[in-house]
Amino acid sequence: YEGPVFSGQRALLRAGKGIHQAFFPECGEPLTVGAGDKFFAHVYLDPKDPPKAVMLQFHVGGGWSRRANWGDADAIGFGRKGTTEKVQMGKLPAAGQWVRLEVDAARLGLQPGTKIAGEAFTLFDGTAWWDKAGQLSVNDPARDPGQSLTAWEESERALGKESAAPQVIKDLLKADLAKRSDT
Repeated sequence: YEGPVFSGQRALLRAGKGIHQAFFPECGEPLTVGAGDKFFAHVYLDPKDPPKAVMLQFHVGGGWSRRANWGDADAIGFGRKGTTEKVQMGKLPAAGQWVRLEVDAARLGLQPGTKIAGEAFTLFDGTAWWDKAGQLSVNDPARDPGQSLTAWEESERALGKESAAPQVIKDLLKADLAKRSDT
């Protein structure tokens, strides 16, 4: 079925009656929440068949315990309203155009360091296309020694003699990158 695309060559179509969703409960590499992070997803609601509600759900600690809901707060029965199980974000986004849904991780009660294992894109009635989704971070992973080899090397070099790395690693860090090998 052809439909609108926000990014790339195709979008994920969901159409049906009642609650229907696409979900990914156990992704290979979980997302790690950082301080100030947000989660987003682009959605296009069919103006000829709009849903009553759309919801982003986050799989944390073995369950779907964090949710953000737009539209009818009672249509999708998952979670307790007024808690991090079901945060009401506002009215349904405009139909007939791409809209970026966005929610602060903190508003969902997600603390820095929390692992998000999966995500669900849920509707009640209607038709929608889901596209680019992800995590927005105020932290630059390229500067984090835990996520970037370059940042880790810079951190180790700055430690100098205080580095706890084995001597063979310290020697490698002194060598020109082009002269390093796997052997």
